[in-house]
Amino acid sequence: MRSQSYNIELVTANKVAQDTAGYEEAQLVYQASHSSGENIKIPRKPGPRTARISHGKMTIIEPNPGLKKENRTQAQIENEANLSRGKRNGYMSAKAKGKMRTIINHLIFLVRLCPLPSNQKKLCKLGFLTLTLPAKQEHTDKDIKNKMLKPFLQDLKSKYGVKCYLWVAEAQENGNIHFHILVDKFLDNRTYYKDSSGKKIERAKEDPAYQAITRLWNLKLAPFDYIKRYNENQLAKGNKPHFQPNSVDIHYIKKQDNVAAYITAYMTKEEKEKRPIEGQLWGCSDNLREVKPYEEIYGKELYQAIGDMQKVGASKVKQCFVTDDGIKKPEEMAQAFLGDGCPKVRAVVYFYPQKLFMNVVGQAFKERFRSFYAELFKSIYLDDGTVPPAMAYPQKKPEKV
Repeated sequence: MRSQSYNIELVTANKVAQDTAGYEEAQLVYQASHSSGENIKIPRKPGPRTARISHGKMTIIEPNPGLKKENRTQAQIENEANLSRGKRNGYMSAKAKGKMRTIINHLIFLVRLCPLPSNQKKLCKLGFLTLTLPAKQEHTDKDIKNKMLKPFLQDLKSKYGVKCYLWVAEAQENGNIHFHILVDKFLDNRTYYKDSSGKKIERAKEDPAYQAITRLWNLKLAPFDYIKRYNENQLAKGNKPHFQPNSVDIHYIKKQDNVAAYITAYMTKEEKEKRPIEGQLWGCSDNLREVKPYEEIYGKELYQAIGDMQKVGASKVKQCFVTDDGIKKPEEMAQAFLGDGCPKVRAVVYFYPQKLFMNVVGQAFKERFRSFYAELFKSIYLDDGTVPPAMAYPQKKPEKV
């Protein structure tokens, strides 16, 4: 017997309304292509759907998509119980990874859509820092986060103008805790500077600007004897003491396409062979935690963009359905339609390359999207009165009389 293949296509409510008494009675229709060509209609509640758009992802939310608690998975029930008890198992949950991805998306778009003049855009860079301990860890994870990491982040904000950041903690192979941090600004940790002609000039090691960020982190470690014990280890090996161990690594991300997926995967990778982290696993600046995702009513414009993406690069557009029975792939939904019936659909999610989406979506959407992040940028960097001079709009030169 020949195996049947199923393909599900989302049809707009307006299209269905042409064959019904009106929009109020519209249905969400899924077309399952099989041998009989039968159309399967699933009733839906009337009302507009909301499209939540982030980097490479669009979630179309059904009206009143309340989750039936009795249909949650065992993992969801256990996760909620752990959260209510305030307990952590030392590893990151899927929900936490999703929150991190959303925050990373906001940070990427803030940097990418920075409305500063072109001569100052270089100040808005996505920086990736790694902080390590130069000697064997002798303090608890909580102590290191509270007494070393927290003051370091406070100094990045007060002394270097960092406004938005996200950090995650993980264990190294040697058992030491270390941190990855995303920041929104260029941090000069170089051993040289460039003069007016662009020539590189080496900084003296006594210069406070020489590896300034490394010095800042080492300054937080010194009261807890990590620098002292590092030098004791160096002397035991026959090396000269070095009071600024290389405990900080900084990279700047130039190409930001699909960077959210890469960074999230890198920062949330789960390595069970390494020890779990004690206490809080990650954190971010308050201004990022409070940002809500970009949303708008799902209409013709976005529906057309999805259709165009599927025409241009069908293999690059992935789709899934969020139902009361969990997340379902299109083929699983088709089987449900042809079998015992379809579970209630709470949302339809599309995954795609961000560049592909921006190539097919209309200019009006691009302007709305840019305006959302331009206003967000303004509220964070320009409206609170604490903007460092380098981040503010330049003053116009007075006209010559």
